Amino acid sequence: MFTQIPEDELAGDSEIATINSGRLSYEDVVNARKAVLKEMFHPDCLLVSTSREADLWKDDKFIHSFYFGETIDKQRGVLGNFLGLELIVDNSSSVPDNKALVIDRKAAGVLLIRRDLTISSYETMKDEVYGIMASGRIGMDILRSKAIARISI
Repeated sequence: MFTQIPEDELAGDSEIATINSGRLSYEDVVNARKAVLKEMFHPDCLLVSTSREADLWKDDKFIHSFYFGETIDKQRGVLGNFLGLELIVDNSSSVPDNKALVIDRKAAGVLLIRRDLTISSYETMKDEVYGIMASGRIGMDILRSKAIARISI
């Protein structure tokens, strides 16, 4: 969803280009964070693919930022905080390999419940099948695209 935002609607009015083509670095994250801060938002998340995570672990400045940082929760794909950003590694391929996102999660998007969860019983005597059916409707949309900086790698 965040990769579909037109460039001129992002923080800084364009995508942030990496300093070293094809590789994400600490400086690139700093530049993206600065773009979101200039739009008067407070970035709190860096979302990257697994290969971009590997790029960061090869950067000394990134590694040194964890010396006094918080703990790592690898099970959820959260690798801790640096620069006030929670680093989240996406294993679902939602974030393309050539993009990284710095996001203010409180302002960027919203998840709405359009219809509450409806539950009803289900049974067919002929097939001897019993159970329940549940359905609901939710929606997600972007509220403020200027709260998002997209890094092009």
